[in-house]
Amino acid sequence: MVRNVVVVVAAFVFAPVVAQVQGVLNNAAGVWQGECDVHNLCVLGSQCRGGVINTSGAGLLDVRFGPTGTPCTIQDPIHQGAPGVCCRLPDPLPHLSCPVAHQCVPDHTCPGHIPTAPDGSQVGCYLNTLTGDVGVCCGTGGGGGGGGGVSQPPVGCPATQVCVTREQCTAQGSVNTDGAGIFDPRLILSCQLQQGSHVIEGVCCNPPALPQPVYQCPGTGTHSCLPRQSCRGGIITDTYNNEQTCYIGTEPSGVCCEGPVTSCAADSSFFCAPGGTCQGGKVTDPYGGHLPCYVGGTNAVGECCETPIPVDTCATPGSNTVCVDKQSCFGTIAVNAYNYEQDCYVTNTIVGKCCQPIQPVVTPIDICPGQSVCLPEILCLGEILDTTNAYHPYTNTAFEWTRCRSSGTGLVSPGVCCRNPSAPPPNLPPPAGQCGVRNYGLDERIQNINPNNYEAQFGEFPWQAIVFFTNFTFKCGASLVSDEWLLTAAHCVDGFAPHDLRVRLGEWKVDSYDEPGQYEDVLIHSIIVHELYNHAAKNLFNDIALLKLTAPVNFQYHINTVCVPNPDQVFYGATRCYATGWGKDAFDGGRYQVTMKKVDLPLVPRDQCQHDLRNTRLGRFFKLHESFLCAGGEAGKDACEGDGGGPLVCQDPATGNYVVTGITAWGIGCGQQNIPGVYVDVQYFRGWMDSQIFGAGGPQQQGAGGISYGKK
Repeated sequence: MVRNVVVVVAAFVFAPVVAQVQGVLNNAAGVWQGECDVHNLCVLGSQCRGGVINTSGAGLLDVRFGPTGTPCTIQDPIHQGAPGVCCRLPDPLPHLSCPVAHQCVPDHTCPGHIPTAPDGSQVGCYLNTLTGDVGVCCGTGGGGGGGGGVSQPPVGCPATQVCVTREQCTAQGSVNTDGAGIFDPRLILSCQLQQGSHVIEGVCCNPPALPQPVYQCPGTGTHSCLPRQSCRGGIITDTYNNEQTCYIGTEPSGVCCEGPVTSCAADSSFFCAPGGTCQGGKVTDPYGGHLPCYVGGTNAVGECCETPIPVDTCATPGSNTVCVDKQSCFGTIAVNAYNYEQDCYVTNTIVGKCCQPIQPVVTPIDICPGQSVCLPEILCLGEILDTTNAYHPYTNTAFEWTRCRSSGTGLVSPGVCCRNPSAPPPNLPPPAGQCGVRNYGLDERIQNINPNNYEAQFGEFPWQAIVFFTNFTFKCGASLVSDEWLLTAAHCVDGFAPHDLRVRLGEWKVDSYDEPGQYEDVLIHSIIVHELYNHAAKNLFNDIALLKLTAPVNFQYHINTVCVPNPDQVFYGATRCYATGWGKDAFDGGRYQVTMKKVDLPLVPRDQCQHDLRNTRLGRFFKLHESFLCAGGEAGKDACEGDGGGPLVCQDPATGNYVVTGITAWGIGCGQQNIPGVYVDVQYFRGWMDSQIFGAGGPQQQGAGGISYGKK
């Protein structure tokens, strides 16, 4: 029996399409009650795109849109009872009824004849029009009436639409099927944020969930529903610390409150100042009085005043007060007329503090350059990097030191970039003569690494690289595949020029000298992003890029290549692979790692991965693009934020060498049970890689465990 069911419009007689939408608006609950019409399903709003169920997920990364479509209540088991919108099923549509002597049954359960359309595809039909479940028309051998097992047409959405949850319906009203906007790229997405007349850099973030308005505020007469500006007391919050809104008459325009307000405005346009100190506008209540509030989280009652905007200049010419980010102020922060810290613009996009320095004012950097590491100043026994990128003895006080963030050490931050003069030249074994060789146990000093922390050993994964900005700020991961080429994710480097970025090879502990060999920083000659990668589509399809270095790398014990998979190489589902990097240990609120981490993950079969992802906010119509593969799905083990672009390597059972099977791309959250992470399928792009690196000539060198691009 053919297993692939294609639902098509064939030359059969269909039942009439019911185009009416029926439902009841319950004013007390404020929700639509009803169901969707035939060919329409009630699904999350984010899964409906252009009025059609989205099977690619495009647009789901951008949550700044509202769903379109007729409201409905979802019936499928995953989101049952949730509000959704009616959205049309993807083409081709199922039949409304089966031919005579046929009935609609689940796929693979038909004991008789399944009719086919002219193109040879099986005839699909509705098992349940309420949930959109589709089966096949199965011949019973008897003369029963057509359409056996077909449910009565539902009501709620117009014809040609299905009901989905709001998150799964795009701004165009189509069901999202590729996960764009719902999954979590393993890099922070930057955005521009308007603040007054200035634009500052921000990060894309999902807004907090808001509580539903109530008709009666909690408490026994102590809480009232009032306009927000009239609330003279603390505003009641729900379990998620969101303000509890309420209905004033028929409009959900009030808040539950008691006593002076705890916050003067939903944004930062007003704040609570001591009485009589307002220098600008004031908030008034409906009775013409000044809105009272609690000052600075205390019990002192003040009044809501207009918040002063940051100043462009901290002081008059000749003053030593300068504008810096707060972490870089080693002196005293100036105060404004309200006796609060004075905000100022470091640049036209960055807000800092007015600082009266008593030490050099230097913005900390993320990564120390030039064979140095970030240490607390008191621990530096060698030379320290100054603000001109030159090294000087610590005893020389005539220079201003460059500051760095000693993240993850538990020591004082910021630190200084310290170069150790006593470090002996590395006495390392020679590099492996082939790709994909994983090193073990070089130095007894590092054998006490706790395996529960998933820390890698020095040189264990010699192909791992770091991509960072020229100001030494961390960007993402990459893999060395030859002495001139690295592999990374397109969403890591797209839009950047080679001179914007650098590559670090051979790194292990970013804040320690406890390394047998030193890292190397190298320059990028060119960046090649896959021509079908489309940042605007937000679905991360074809998320692969190549970096060419300005000069070949000299291979060492801790700097070497990983193998590239052969076009016909197969890794079975039981294979456990490794994702590596210095990314965060959680997607929300995690910390970047100081020592390289390794996480062993199982490969997940494609069908299973798509099934698991459909049980997330991506929805049950999501289609995993052919350019991806999956690994993981075990609690607490995943590649997370900051690991994007880094390798997922699997061991070739025939040779023992490691092959870069995937590139860390995206996921739903981080380290959740039964939710695999998604990686770029490197084997899928093997032909593209060859064409970019070798042109029409093809690979130059065969290596164990796949093609080793080797030296050129």
